[in-house]
Amino acid sequence: MGDIAFTLPYRERVRLHGRAYRAQQNGHREVGGALLASARGQLRLVFIKNTADRPYRYEMAWGALRRVKAVLMGKGERLMGTFHSHPLGMAKLSRGDRVACSLRASMLVYDVCGREAALWRVAKRGARRVAYRVPLKVAPRRPTKG
Repeated sequence: MGDIAFTLPYRERVRLHGRAYRAQQNGHREVGGALLASARGQLRLVFIKNTADRPYRYEMAWGALRRVKAVLMGKGERLMGTFHSHPLGMAKLSRGDRVACSLRASMLVYDVCGREAALWRVAKRGARRVAYRVPLKVAPRRPTKG
C-alpha cells in the first residue's frame, strides 16, 4: 500500500467505539473483524463475531476472513488485515497481537478508554517480529449545515 494515506472515516470510528464500548461494559470483551481499504485509502470495518471464551481477547472463527474476501471480489476494496479493540489497554500491539498479525497484513487497534485508533504493520527483524505504526487519519465529524 506504499504511499497511500489511510483514513478511518468518522462514521466508522463512531460504529467502532459504540460496539467496543458496549463489549467493554459487558465483561471487558473485545470486538473485531476484517479491515478493508479502498484504492483511495478509506478504511471500512466488517465486524466478525468474537468467539473467544474469556475477556481481554478477540478470536474469530476459522475461515471468516476468507468469506469476507470472497464477498469483496470486484467491489473496489481489498482485505487489508484485521482490527480489534482493547477494553483497557492502549492502541498498541501486544506481544500476542504481533504474533497473530500476518507479515503482509495490517492490524488496527482501538483503545476504548482513550478513544484512539492506531494502524500497525509487523515485519521480521532477524528472528523477531517488530511492529511499525502506519500513519492513520481519523476523519473529524463534518459540521452540520444549518
